[in-house]
Amino acid sequence: MKTKTQANGSTLPVAVDRLVRLPEVRLLTGLSKTSIYNGVKARTFPDAVRVTDYAVAWRQSDLDRWIASRMPAELELAAAARAPRAKSGLAALSSEPTPQRATSAKRSTTASKPAGKAAGAAPGSAHAHTRATRKAVA
Repeated sequence: MKTKTQANGSTLPVAVDRLVRLPEVRLLTGLSKTSIYNGVKARTFPDAVRVTDYAVAWRQSDLDRWIASRMPAELELAAAARAPRAKSGLAALSSEPTPQRATSAKRSTTASKPAGKAAGAAPGSAHAHTRATRKAVA
């Protein structure tokens, strides 16, 4: 760990700001590559630091501040989602519970097959050729 020497001769530890590349930024923030670069362009996301001619990275401290700034808003949204909602419209006027929709029984698919699609298709039907071909191959 790096240290900084004070005027009185004592030393203090200095935190080194780590550079984070795009794959890890995506994991930390949960954002897509497009959302990150759109945020940089709109000035709503921290700027990247050019590492080489072809590589950029983000300062860990900038990302930590951005994430911390997002947390209060996220917590408020989560609390609002858990709060009971007021009824509106006709449901607010009626004191009776809303009736549940009845589920229908599953229909049997074997009872209503169209003619010609049964196991023994008629020789002149469209399915006769298919059945004959399957029997010959088998």
